[in-house]
Order: sequence, then structure tokens, then C-alpha cells
Amino acid sequence: MSPKRIPSNTKGVVKEGNSGNVHSSRNKNITKLTNIVMGTEAQGEINVSTQKTNNNNQPRAETSATGVTKQYKPKRNTEQRRPAKFTLDKFLVPIPKQIKKIFTPQKKQNITHSQESEGLGETEQIKATPIAKAPRVITPQTKKKTKCYHPTIRMDYSNEQEASTNGYQSRILTREELQETAKRINKEKEMGDFFGHNLAQIDNLSVFRCILQNPNGINPRLRNLNFQLGLKTCYESCAAVIGLTETNVEWNHYTERENMHQSLKKYWDATSLQVSTSAIRFQQRYKPGGTLSAICGGHWVSRIIEKGTDNSSLGRWTYQGLQGKKPNKVMPILFYRVCQQQLETAGEKTAWKQQYRILQKLFPKEEIDPRRQGVLDLQNFIARKQSEGWDIILLTDGNENLSKPGSWCPMPIQDTPHVFCKEHDGSLCTLIKTCGLVDILAMHHPSSQYPATYARGRNRIDGIFVSPRLVASALRSGMSPFYSFFVGDHRMLYVDFDANLLFGEATHSIVRSIGRGLQLKDPRKVDTYNGNKYRQLEYHKVISKLEKLADLDNSKWQKKHVERYEKLDNKVVEISLYAEKSISRRYSTQYQWSLTMVQVVYAMRFWKLRLKQAKGNKVKQDTLLNHQRLSNLPAASLQSMSMESILAAYKQAIKVMYSHQARHEELRKTYLEELAEAQVFKQYPNLRTEGASDFKSQQIERQINNLNNRENAKRMYYKIGKLLNGEHGGSVSRIDVPDEAYLESPTGEPYGDPKDAKTWKGQWRPVTDPVELEKIIIDMNRKQYNQAENTPFGSGPLADLFGPDGTEPFVQDFIAGKAVVPAGIYNVLQPETQRILDALQKPSNYKIPEIPDITPEQYAARYKALDERTSSSISGLHIGHHKASAEHPDLAWLHSTMMSIPFRKKISPKRWRNCVDVMIPKEEGNFKKHRLRIIRLCESDFNQSLAEMLVHPVGKFFESKNIYPETQYGSRKGKLGVSAVLNKVLTYDIARLVKMVMAAIENDAIGCYDRIIQSIVAAYLLKLGMPIEIVITICQTFRLTKHFIRTAFGISEETYEATSDVPLFGAGQGTTAGPIFWLIAFCLMHEALDEDLAKISFVSVCGEFLAERYGDVFVDDSGLGVTSRELNDPSCSLADNIDRQTQQVVRDINLLAQHYERLLTATGGALNIQKCHWQLLTWIWTDGSARLATIEESPGEIKLTSGYNQEEEEVPRKEYNTGYRTLGIYISANGEMKKSFKIHRDISEKFAGLLHTSTLNRIESYFAYTLYFYPKISYALPVTTYTRKECVQIQAPAMAAFLPKIGLNRHTARTIINGPAEYGGLELSDLYTDQGIAQLRLLLGHTLAQDHTSKLISVAMSYLQLIAGAKTLVLNLPFSLYAKWMDRTWLTSIWQFLTMANLKVFISTVTPLREQRQGDSFLMTVFVYAKFKPGELRQINQCRLFHQVFLTSDIATADGKKIDPKYYAAARNDDRRSSMNWPVQGEPSRQAWTVWSKALNYLVEKGKLKQPLGVWLRNPHQQWTWLIRVTSSTLFHQRQDGTWESFTPENMGDRERGERRKWYLLDRGSTCAPPTGKIAKATPIITPEDGDLFTVVWMDEPLVGDDYSPSESQTSGKTEDLSRDEILERFQEIFSNSSDYFHRLIGPFELPTTEALKILGTVLRSHSLLACSDGSFSRHAKKGSHAWIFATHDGIPLLQGAGPIDGHPLLLSPYRTELGGILALLYLLNVIVRCNELREGTVTLFCDNKTALENVFDENPKRGIYPMLAADYDFIVIARKLVKATPITINHRHVKGHYTGDERRVEHDLNDLVDTMSKKFRRAPPRGFTQKSLSLIHELQTAALISEGAIVTSKLRKTLS
Repeated sequence: MSPKRIPSNTKGVVKEGNSGNVHSSRNKNITKLTNIVMGTEAQGEINVSTQKTNNNNQPRAETSATGVTKQYKPKRNTEQRRPAKFTLDKFLVPIPKQIKKIFTPQKKQNITHSQESEGLGETEQIKATPIAKAPRVITPQTKKKTKCYHPTIRMDYSNEQEASTNGYQSRILTREELQETAKRINKEKEMGDFFGHNLAQIDNLSVFRCILQNPNGINPRLRNLNFQLGLKTCYESCAAVIGLTETNVEWNHYTERENMHQSLKKYWDATSLQVSTSAIRFQQRYKPGGTLSAICGGHWVSRIIEKGTDNSSLGRWTYQGLQGKKPNKVMPILFYRVCQQQLETAGEKTAWKQQYRILQKLFPKEEIDPRRQGVLDLQNFIARKQSEGWDIILLTDGNENLSKPGSWCPMPIQDTPHVFCKEHDGSLCTLIKTCGLVDILAMHHPSSQYPATYARGRNRIDGIFVSPRLVASALRSGMSPFYSFFVGDHRMLYVDFDANLLFGEATHSIVRSIGRGLQLKDPRKVDTYNGNKYRQLEYHKVISKLEKLADLDNSKWQKKHVERYEKLDNKVVEISLYAEKSISRRYSTQYQWSLTMVQVVYAMRFWKLRLKQAKGNKVKQDTLLNHQRLSNLPAASLQSMSMESILAAYKQAIKVMYSHQARHEELRKTYLEELAEAQVFKQYPNLRTEGASDFKSQQIERQINNLNNRENAKRMYYKIGKLLNGEHGGSVSRIDVPDEAYLESPTGEPYGDPKDAKTWKGQWRPVTDPVELEKIIIDMNRKQYNQAENTPFGSGPLADLFGPDGTEPFVQDFIAGKAVVPAGIYNVLQPETQRILDALQKPSNYKIPEIPDITPEQYAARYKALDERTSSSISGLHIGHHKASAEHPDLAWLHSTMMSIPFRKKISPKRWRNCVDVMIPKEEGNFKKHRLRIIRLCESDFNQSLAEMLVHPVGKFFESKNIYPETQYGSRKGKLGVSAVLNKVLTYDIARLVKMVMAAIENDAIGCYDRIIQSIVAAYLLKLGMPIEIVITICQTFRLTKHFIRTAFGISEETYEATSDVPLFGAGQGTTAGPIFWLIAFCLMHEALDEDLAKISFVSVCGEFLAERYGDVFVDDSGLGVTSRELNDPSCSLADNIDRQTQQVVRDINLLAQHYERLLTATGGALNIQKCHWQLLTWIWTDGSARLATIEESPGEIKLTSGYNQEEEEVPRKEYNTGYRTLGIYISANGEMKKSFKIHRDISEKFAGLLHTSTLNRIESYFAYTLYFYPKISYALPVTTYTRKECVQIQAPAMAAFLPKIGLNRHTARTIINGPAEYGGLELSDLYTDQGIAQLRLLLGHTLAQDHTSKLISVAMSYLQLIAGAKTLVLNLPFSLYAKWMDRTWLTSIWQFLTMANLKVFISTVTPLREQRQGDSFLMTVFVYAKFKPGELRQINQCRLFHQVFLTSDIATADGKKIDPKYYAAARNDDRRSSMNWPVQGEPSRQAWTVWSKALNYLVEKGKLKQPLGVWLRNPHQQWTWLIRVTSSTLFHQRQDGTWESFTPENMGDRERGERRKWYLLDRGSTCAPPTGKIAKATPIITPEDGDLFTVVWMDEPLVGDDYSPSESQTSGKTEDLSRDEILERFQEIFSNSSDYFHRLIGPFELPTTEALKILGTVLRSHSLLACSDGSFSRHAKKGSHAWIFATHDGIPLLQGAGPIDGHPLLLSPYRTELGGILALLYLLNVIVRCNELREGTVTLFCDNKTALENVFDENPKRGIYPMLAADYDFIVIARKLVKATPITINHRHVKGHYTGDERRVEHDLNDLVDTMSKKFRRAPPRGFTQKSLSLIHELQTAALISEGAIVTSKLRKTLS
């Protein structure tokens, strides 16, 4: 019979004779399955025969239509088969509804079932229990919120299903159903029958079902019908473990893993997937071998504590460990053993050959047998896990007869992936017996004849084996027929376990979080929400009632008004939730969401309900009305209709729904277009009334592109994030607590106190029971918030005085100085607590300004900046509600008023007193109770009201008055955590440069936010004038807060709150008040610090900078330190001095740390002493070289007490070279970056591995690199000191994986990779360049900000300059020449980068080293070019530092002709002592002195200096102890004690000693007064042959003063007292004394006449002076200029001019030219005011650049360093200083440029005038004022970066990169 014709409208059906198989082990006949899918099997429309084999599986011939006989080969081994050319999805067509039902898991209601078990000899009854009483279980229909890439709506919901509370149990699969599955592939005759127990109906919370099958390959795509049917069957069977062997999938491909994840998510709420395959990478998705194990269901997944694969990269097994009640731990292991093959015949792609290659490479000398090796390695792995306490469930496809008995062959447990044992026979049965595993199938059915588990075999080669302890929990086991479940030729094996016995406790379902119904991306939804909400508020008269309450005077406020407020608050919440529900939508992953799709779905549901109603079932009328409204059906559809009409409408609605589902993407596009139009109308309301216009179309098209890009980006970020970060988040489902059953080790050593988790060293017990979990968390959190009770203000008499809220009358009297703490209480307190009380009572000079009510504008601005996705509000009133309400004026007023009333009426709303505690692990996967962080989720409006009423006003006030300590960097605007780290790095650098002894301790406070005592904070706020009403509301709300607990099992019903016996403290993490509370407490601690304690103190070389601080603090992480205060004793050796300083430093750091701990305790805090650590930097000198001493070489310890406990505890000490983590950055005291380098290299390698195996496309790979990887390694770059080589090594793994992903060769030139886009580059960041840029930003920013970090930079720079010994700023010296004798520091790292990038810096804060005499030279500059070797230069520098010299004049005699012989000696010259601060330098070695002498000889020729020195130019840094009075030749000498002695010349008779020489006797000195008169420096010449006689040399020229900053004379008086000539003279004097910077800026300038100056002064005093400036810039020519003018109020010019704007052409901009004009005006205005000696007056300054005006005249400039790096900040900083220095009023106003309107005023005329002047100047600049690339640097500029001879004023990154 010939096959029937295939209908023409059937697409994708295989033609007759084609032989594409779906999976390698399946029959090629897929026609019947296709027919079933298409609904044509019954009609017989398709009957394509493709059968190719006979019953004996022998090759047979078939004659084709052309008469050609085809010979078919026998089937190959399963591992040798190639993947199918076509898969089933190629043949599928849209699935009809009746077939689609089998894909959607359905709930079974009221199922009762009993079944007789087979093989046990008795009937096992399953109790018939209504589903409604079954334990709650999570199913996709009720709780699962599917993560999806695009917004979609769920189509399978019905209100009845949503309202159902029935649980879900497994359904029983009948033989008929399984037979139908096999029939689809024509295998119903071969499927066999059930063996053992049939699959029983189970409750998936109390039964743990394990399923094993070999499917001979899978295709995990969502479109693959066969695989999805298999998963659906597992889902309906309530499988807990699915084990699939021989998956034949290349799991190294991300796409395959993602497809598998998505397939599992379709059915289960949560799953844990673990796959294995060999490391040999296949390009195609087909790859023989591999395993897949999945734990299904959130209640099981929550138990997983360990998972992994065969770590030998062979892909042989996977495992997942589940934790039960101690000691129950269960580990299902899925093992696939390869088939028996030979090396000669094994296919190249088979799993056997893959494993062989890998093992052969690892063990080239061993005889490799992958089958045998797999058993050996698995036995070792199981034995190791059993020794760790794990019970094993082994699911295996062993490819051997598992019914045979095995032998006993134990092996030593080894901690290696591969083991070898010649005695082992390599049998899996031997493994089972040796490991003591039980064949659960044989135990349940001992007398049965086991059927084959492989269709073409005779033996049982698949099996499930368990540890003996698990036998008692095994309920049933069995095998299904062939071709069931995953339609493979292996049987499915299963075992059911009693979960309560298996895990030792009950298992509970996980509650999924409920999504937000209100989302704000659709303006129409927001408008609908606000409209519904406002109508309900009006209906309930909420707004009018609130107005009455708000207007009520505080004196009339009573309890009844509080109750009214509470009722209104509850009503507002109720209405808000109702309005949200009215616009909420549901989601689905199958169809993209659109409003039309929602309406047709609700239409179908509406008619379904009408049909139900017509049949006599009850349907609520409200439900019908709601569906009619949501479906947009006419009201007539609610009228009475016949059954036929309703049925017809229902069928039509289904048809329409299917039609829309087919067009869901098109409908989504239409919806986005409408959404884009709505967003455009929101932005441009006037477009609503306009017709079609190009602008309107452009805006809508742009908005559509934005929406599409947003959705594409969302999908991309989800994919990248999941790949690189995995899936994180969610509430905890377990907590590990100390196991009290094991208090001692086997040797009898106690583990510690189980109640103290932090010190517990024993075993841990996981807690997963929801009730016990909540109880433990409540007890734990109550204890956490109660920690501060045992502190002075937490309990005791002092706490009673201050009260719980700090608002008691005593507190108000105390801070006002009217009351004192009784002596009996005060005297027993610790000194630090007394200092806290003294600081609280000390009067303050500052008062917090009045805090107004929250306005609607503040409310809107506050919520506009928040992310709507942020979790908050147990009441359900989340941030989205407030963000939507902020767009409605009336609703904004409502909420802002509701937020303000409590702070004015001293009430604490009940809703505000509820919060949720969410527990978050501090480290991923660590659930130990002491490693969990509490996040407190308060009501959103309470949190934001705290921000407006407390955090923002108080923080702004504290910053403006500099109340915050400079050392606190946390929770402050403008302060950077990386700056705190930089301070530590610079501190260590300076200590190493100076060779100073110092100690530092890193403190770790315990839960600072959870321990802050409110009464202290309240008292401090009241002291500063905070309204008591606000303080009462805040403190009462926190004190009376009721805490709920949120876990994975939902929000607890049990709560905890403060009681009189157990008070709670702290604001907690998650509230806006937490940071400000801590800052206030820290301010109090800082005020109470003992100023006499040692601190970190550094003085610059010349003494102009003193950098002192106790340490650096970021929130509660504090780093304290001390430096040596002991001076070197000349009578002691250097080693003795260091020892004495070391002992003193250790004592000082101990005292400081203890003082800080007690201050912290006084405010409620505490230190975790064992998490603190300290380091000591002390030195060991050897031959002039110093090294840091180890702990063994410099013993010392710090011991601290904690709180009231007087027992001392030792603080751990770290070696100086140990890297430690501080604020996310790893640093070390010796400056090495080894630890940081390793961390960053590991990040790069991990990213490379993930990216290499991913399927990200080019764009996705680019964003994965730039947004995920690079920020992780670039955060620390500002303070790291990597070399270029190290940066390349860090980036290399990531770049090697990244470049091929974007289509480039990994060896592509880095100039292309990192080059700018305009030159064809990719502009990818280079790590070394970015490090240099980040370092420069900190260097320049802090130097410009003039903060404490800038002092440290200046101190370090001064010592670096001194060690370099050169005149030029050290950072501008050639690095390769001068770095030879320098140690590596943060500044030298910048120096190296500057040299590489050919950049220069200008820093005015460092006093330069300058020549002292004519002809002077810098020693190291001379020596560095004298061809000395690097080692010799280091030795020369040691000798130079030892003598404390850097110039030729420092070592020359007084006459400047020779080198003083004392500087050749290895001893310091006491006759010339330097006044500068020098680094410590030990005595150099003999070899060093030899090289030093050689270097000095390089300066002389025939005993004299090659370059004699002339007169003194300035005072030298050396203090000369020998002076001579030139007129009388009297010699003076200063003794060591500071007194003076004089010598008179001796009469030598006729002794010829030269004409000028005078001789003196050493023993003829007499005490005298300090010398006066004409004094010159002298050098005594003492030689042995002269005995006591000596002579001196000197130079007659007097010393020149060192004054290079002439001060301007300051005169007083009034303008009227000055004559006209005096005013002009004064103007000329001030102008001429000004810097050349201003002379060039203002341009060619003619001095004004006396009359003009007089008029300017008069107009200024009359407050009518006008000033205007403008800039001109040519983008083509890259030239700029500016012009300025002063005029009277009616526009008469008084003074005007124009000037150039210098700078690099690429950095110029119109903005800079505008700033230049403003700066010129301010300078001239300052000169005019000073010459007229004005103290009052007003000028109005106009400019047409609003931004320039705002930046110059900003009254509250942004804090921090980054504002200092803003574009053209060099002009801004000078302008701001001129504004402050000018004592008159300067008003600034923006003027419209090129104004042509009707309301023209004088400022418009002035603007046009200066505009013309500036353009004229730019086009034809006068001679001498042509634009220059290098602009002058003003003395007010403290730092600048110079590139290519020009100052970098903007575009710092672009310029440098």
C-alpha cells in the first residue's frame, strides 16, 4: 500500500524515504508522533513508512521508487552514532489546544488512590487524603514567578486557580499512558512492563523520589517536544532527583546549559543543575557521554550544601550533597561508565576515547583503561565522602551486569582525583560491595528475576545503590517499561525515600517572593494608578480630613487626633494597594506582553465564566464585571443570553486568542509604539494637541528605539550576569548553628561554648525547619540588637539618668549646664566615659538651623532619585507607589504631609514601627549564624522622611561647620573610601622613606549600626539645637519597632521587640538613619579623644607641613597608628635608638587602641579583638642599608580589654610583608602588591574561563568585559603600584579570551586595541594607563583640595625630592636615571608613568631645593651623569644622606674653593648641622665610602673644585658653628650646649703662612656672647702637623636674604583722603606687582585715568556698577579670546578690554573662554576695590554662559577631589578666591546672548559689545598676545598637569589615554 499524500498545508514534514533520526539511539520513525502533534493520526492523513530494519536488527535491503536497491548497514555502537541531521522541532507545526494540554502541568484535586505493591507479599496502602489537606507545595501555576527576558503575561491563569489553596501531589502514570508514549515511536511491542513497585502517588514534601535513566542523548531546547514531555512526566511524578546518563551534549557550551535551565524552570520553582562532560571541547552540540543530575523543587534545593563533578575533567560523574538534621547528610552521585571498547576500534569522538586521551596525557607510562579507572576513582571518591559523614545514593549506568556478586577490595583513601590499585578487578560490583552500598532493588524484590534495563541487552546494567543507613527510609523501588519518560532504550529506575527519615526532619516548601504589580515604565499605567487612587481618596474624604489634622495646633493635639491619623494612614495604604491591583498584570514566558493580548485573554475567561454560569455553577457578579472591564467588552455582554450564543462567543474568543498568540510579537511591537507615544506626550504635553509633525514622529521613533534598546540590553545584561555572577539573592532557607551533641573532639579537647558561635570550633548543625529557623533568627537578632546593654549608657545608673530616648528633662538640663551627673555615678565611670559626658556638656558654638516640613517638591525629588525595585515596606506600600504619587501634585501633598505630621506632633505611627529583618550571608554560601548580616527593611516613607528631617539637614550642617572629623571617610559626600586607603599607603611610604619606627592597628568594630545607643545621639542632637519633637519621634519609633523575620519560607508570624528586660539599640543596616547615627556617635568620640596620646606625625623636609592624625576611619573600620616620639640619642648606637623607639611605639599603640576601645564601648560599640590586627615597622641596619624587621626579630605584643571585662586579650600581629584587605583593596606595609596581584590575576583567569566557554556574541562579550570584568580590577587602581609588566600579566588571560570573542586575533597590536576611535582604535582600557590616570586624579585632586591627604603627599614628595637630590621636581626627573637608588612607593609609581607618558606636573606645595651660592650644583645630578653604576649610585646616596648634604656648597669650605676634608671621613661634620629634616641613615660600608670618595674627586681637580663657588645667594640649610668677624678677624665657635666661644688671632712673628691667613690656638677660646656685626662663615683648617694651631678660610661677601615674595603695603583710610594722584599711583603699584598671569589674561591694557578710577569707585559705592564679559571660540581654528567691560547703570563704558585664552588647542572650549572673561573682570574689580580702599559696594556681573556663572559663584561647592578635576577648574579656583578676597557685594546674572526681543535692556547692549570685542580680538590679536599653547601658571594654582607643553585643563582621561 502506497503512503498517502502529505497535505500541502503541512509544513516541515519529512518526505518518504528520508532517514533523519532525532537522537542517536532512537528509532527513525517519528511520523506518528508528528501526527499526534498535528492531530491527524486518527484520520490517517499521514502515514509515512521509514522502517529500515527487521526484527533481528539485521541489515536489510529496500528498493526505492527508481528500482535501485539500497543496502543498510547494521546499527553502530551507541557512542559511535552521529547526531541526527534533523531534530523533532524541524517537523513541528503550531500545536492544537487538545495536544497543548499535555504540556501544562495541571493540579489534581481530591485524588484518592490505593494500590497493591508488587513483590512485597503484602499490600501497601497509600492513605487516601484529600489534596486540600496535603502539605503546601510550590507549582508553576501558583507561586512560581518565572524569570523572563521580556515582559509577558501568563495565559493559563484563572481566578479559580489563583484562589485555590489545594496542594499538589504526583499523579499515577498508568500503563496505558506509558504505552501511548511508546506507541508514538512504534515501540509499544518492545516496551515491556513495570518491574517492582509501580509509581505511586506521593506527596512531594514527605517523599524524596530519585529517578535514573539513560536517554541515549537529549536535546534540552524548549522547542524539543520529546524532552519536554519527559520533564513533564518527571514533574507530574514529583521527582526530586533526575539522573540522566549519556546525555550526548557538549555541556561546555553555555547555550546548552542555559537551555537546560530554562527547561527546568518551566516546571519547577527552583532547581539545582549539575552536568559533567570531558574537558575536550567539541564545536558542535553533540558530544558522546556526559551526565546530568538535577535536584528539583525549592524545598529540596534549599538543602544543598555541596555540589560538583568529577574534578579530573573526564565527565564521569556528578554529585550534589543535601544537608539534613545532624548528622544526616545525603549525597546522590550520578555515574556513567563507558562501554567496553578497544583502542584500535574505538571511535575518535566516543566517550571512551575522550577519557583515554586525557588519562594518557596525565599518565603516559600507565596502561590506560577508562572503564577500570572510572571505577577506581569513584570508589576512592565515595570512600572519602563516607569518611566525611555522607550517606551515598549511587545512580549508575554501569554497562556491566550489576546483579553479579562483587569482591571485597578496599583501597587507602587518597586526596587525589586518580588512584591505582592492581588488586582491584575494576568491577562496579566490587565497588558496591567494598563501599558497603545496598542494592535497593534487590532488597525490595529478592526473589524476582530482574529484567534487562537495556532494550538490546539481557542484563541489569543500570542500578541505584544506597548506604545502609538509608535502607530503612526506602519506601519503594522499581523500573518502568522501555521508551517511557525520556523515551530511551533504557528503563527508568526509581526509588522513593521517606524524607523525614532520610533527612532526620520534615521538609518545608519555599515561598517565592511576590512581584510588584505597579511598574512605572508605562506613563498610562501610572496615570491610571494615580487617577484610581485619587478618586478613592476623594470618595473617602481622606485629603480633607488630613488638611484639618495638619492645620491643628500642637497645643490642641490629643490622643483622639493620633487615632484619626492612624486611621487615615491605614486608609491611604488600603487605597494604594487597591489602585495597584487595578493595573497589575501577570506574566508568562511563552507570549510577549501587550495590552491587546491581555484583553483577548480576559475576553476568553469572561465567556468561560459566562458558560460556567449558564450551566448552573456559581459565579460572582463582581468577578464577571472585573473580567468585562479588563477585556474591554461592551456592557451588553453582561445581559441575558442563550447557551448557544454564549458557547459561540466562547469559541470565537478562543479563536481570537489563538490568532493573537500567533501574532504576539507584532502586537508587542504595536504596544511599544503606543507606549513610546505616551512617553513622548508626557515629555512634550503640547504635542497632544498638534497634528502630525516631523518633530513628533522623530521623538516617537527615538522613544521606540530606546524601548527596544532597553529590552535588548535587559536580555543581554541578564545573560551576562548569569554567566559571570551566577544567580544570587533570595532569603535564607537554613542557618548553621553549633552542634551541641559534640562538645569535644575525639581527643577530649573542648570545642568551646556552643552559645558563642564566633569562638566555636566544633561541628555545625543546619536548621531548615521554618519554626525553629524563625526562633533561632529571632533569638539571634534580639541578642544582636541587645549587645549594647552592657555598656555605660545601655544599662545602669547612667542609663537611667539619660533614659532610653535621651529626651528626659535631666538630659536637657545636663546639656544646658544646669545639671551634672552625681559624683557617686561619675567617679566610678571609666575615664573615657567621663570624657564622653564632658564632651556632651561642653557648650557648642553651632546650632542646627530650623528644619521645615517636607514639601511636595522635596517628596517628589526624593523619590525620583530612588530605584523602584528597592525592597521596602512590610505593609506593601513600596517605593513604586511613592514614585507614581510624586507625579500627581495632590498625592505628593498628601504623602509629604503624612510624613511631616509625626515629626511636628511627637507621634510614632504604628505602621512605621513595623519592619522586616532579612538575613544575608556575609560570604556566599556561608550560613553560619554569626556570619549573617541583618538588613532592616522599614516603611519607605519613614525611611525617606528620616532623610529629609534628619540625615540631609544635619549632614549638610555638619559638613558646613566642619564638625565631622577629617579622619572619617565613610557616609560623607565627597569623601572617597579609596582616599582612606591612600592615606595608609602614603603613611607606610613615608615611614619607609624616612626609616621611621611606627606601628599601626586595624580595628574591626562589631555591628556598629546595631549597637548605637539612641540616648547619646539624641543628647548630642539636642545640644546642637535639634527640635525635640523630631528627636522624640525618631527615638520612639526605633525603640518601639516590632521586628518580623523574612526567610525563604515567608514572613514570620512571630515577632520580637524591645522590652524593659531586653532593650534593643541601634538603627540597623538598611535605614537612612544608620549612617548618620554612627557619624554623630563618632563625632562625640572624636571630641573626647585624649590629645596627649601619641599619633601618626610626619613633618616635611623643610618643616612647612605637619601631617598629624590618629588614623583613618571608614564607618566603623578604623586604622590607628603611632610614630616614634623619641629623638635619637647621639650617645647611643643607631640599633639602641631603634630598640628604644620600638618599645615606646608598642606602648603608645597599645594605649591608643585601648583608649579607642573604651570610647567605642562608652557609645555602645565594641571591638572584635581577634579580627583586629597590628603591624610594627622597625628597622635593622647593615652596612648603610636598612630592612624591616620580622616579628621574630622585633618581638612585641598588644593586649586589650573589652568593655567591663578586665581580662586582657592579645591582638593578632601580622608580618610587615603580609598583604591585608582594607576597604576592598589589598595593601602591605612594605609596599608590595603580591597579594593584590594574585587576587586580580585570579579574577582575570576566572573571567577568561567563563567567557571562553560561553556563547556570548561580540556585543555581549564587549559589555561583559567592560561592565563586569574591568570594574572589578580597576577599583583598586588609584592606590596600586603595579608595573607595566604586572598590568599586562593581569590583563593577559582576560584579553586572550576576550579578543577572539569580538572577532580579533589575540595578538592584535595593542595600539589598535587601546587607541582612540578617531584613529581606528577600539578605545579599550589599558590597565597600566588607567592606573596612572587614577593615580594622577588622586594626586592632583587632593593637592588642589588642600586636605589631609595633600599634606601626606607633600611630606612624601619632600622626602622623595631630598633622596633624589635634584633641583627639578622629582616627578619631572628622568625616571630611568634617578630611580636607581630609590625605593618603590606610590609616588614613584606615578613618576614612572609620567616619564612613560611624557607628562610633567606642577605642584607648588613642595618647597624646592635651590642653589645656595653662585656656581652651586646638585651632587646627585652631577654623579648620575658620571657613569656610575646603579649599585654605586645607591652607595653614594647613602653617604650623602649620612652627611645630610645635597649641594656642592654643603661640602665646600667657606671660601668655596675646596671640599671640606671632613666630608671625606666616615663621620658626620658637627661643625655644620643641617636644619632640615632628614631620613635616618645608618653608617655606610667601607666600600660605600670608597665610592663616595671617588665621586667627590670627580668634583675636584688638583685639590680644588673644578667650579669654584661664589657669593651666598640665600641662607643655607646648614647651621655653621664657626663664624668670623671680618673687621677684626675674631673667630667665633658655637659649642654643643649652644654657648659661644671666641678666638683672637695669634701673633706668629715671621712665620710665613700667607697674607690672609690668621692663626688661632684651640685652647685659647673664651666664652662670649653670640657674634654681631659683619659676620662671615668660616671653615677651620686643622692639620696634625700644626698641632694646636689652626687657620680658617672664609669669604668676605655678606649673606643675601631669602625673600622672594614681596608683600604689598597695606594702608588704611578712605578714598576721600587719597588724592587723585595717589589713587592712580596705588593702582599702578598693585597692577605692576601682580603676576604676569593676569597681565596676559586681561590683554593689552592701558592704565585708566585718575578720573576713571574715581568714577569707578563712586559708582561702586552707589551700588550701580555694571560689568559684563563674553568669550569667543572658533571650533575650526581652535582659538579663543574674551572681552570685558565696566559700565555705569545706563551703559556708559568706564573700562574695557580683551585678551587671549591660552592653552592647548584641543582643550579649548567656549566654556573656557567665558570663564576667562569672568576671571579678568574679577581681577580688575579686586584691583579697583583695593586702590580705592573700599569696604562696601555692589557690582552686577553679566555673562551669557549660565554654567560658568553658577560654577564661579556657587555658595555651596561640592566637596571632595573630583570637583577639583572638573573642566577648566584652574580658572574656577582662582575666580572663587578673588570673589572671597573682594570685600564688596558681587551679584551675578545671566544675560541672553544675541538678544533680539522687544524687552531689550542695557545688559543686552553690553553683551553685544563685548561679543564684538572678543571676536575682533580672536581674529586679529595684537602683537605679543597671540594665543599660546602653554599658559602661565598662577601662584594660586597648587597643582597642574602639563602635556606637550600645555596645561591639561579638561579631558584628562582622553588626553592621557
